[in-house]
Amino acid sequence: GCAQELEIVLQSVFSYAMLVILGFAIVKFFGMLSVCVLTCKKEESGYQPLYSGVFA
Repeated sequence: GCAQELEIVLQSVFSYAMLVILGFAIVKFFGMLSVCVLTCKKEESGYQPLYSGVFA
């Protein structure tokens, strides 16, 4: 009846919200990871002409 329909709607909304949150978490994680990698590489190799065009 009505309760079962409502349950299905709530389930789909919940799963959609979880996907959105998971997506944001993955994007945030990769963003932090890339920043860390860039910072570490910059510190290791010093200032190279290769990176000057990227950050300018």
